Amino acid sequence: MTKRLTSHSGLSLEINANGSVRRFECGDVMLGLFLGNELEGGPANLYLRRHGLTLDWTPLLGPASPTRFQSPADDGSLTGTGAWLGIRYTLTLVLAQDRAAWFWHVQFENTTSDEHHLDLTYAQDLALAPYGAVRLNEFYVSQYIDHTPLTHPDRGVVLASRQNHQSSIATRIQRHSR
Repeated sequence: MTKRLTSHSGLSLEINANGSVRRFECGDVMLGLFLGNELEGGPANLYLRRHGLTLDWTPLLGPASPTRFQSPADDGSLTGTGAWLGIRYTLTLVLAQDRAAWFWHVQFENTTSDEHHLDLTYAQDLALAPYGAVRLNEFYVSQYIDHTPLTHPDRGVVLASRQNHQSSIATRIQRHSR
């Protein structure tokens, strides 16, 4: 069963029952490139890693995740809880209402007597194109995304992404019309 989150800013997410992102858009622009499904999830995910004698990791969204999600809240958020290797956690996906922004709030609790070194990685497959262009499979579509870390006075380090999107059919039309 798909859950839907929306915000006044135009953000819209469809989340599968296992927490994987099915569809992610802002207005008519797709933010996620691939549609996630119940069987495979999708590339958009949070990954928790534990450093030690071995490097252990687990996805926090999707079918291979130990996370269990509740129904979406009225405020446009979705919360999931889980446990992995003695680490209990709570994830909350929050959509900003006044801006096209989303946030993952993550809390960890160590239930063991051991100290753990953890890191959390967010993976997002960027599309930044209308649904029709994203789903188009008849023509070659290329995109180049430039990522730049910036320092924000209140938020710390943020990531800015800029896209150059080109379709080969549009390029061919331009060449022949000259």
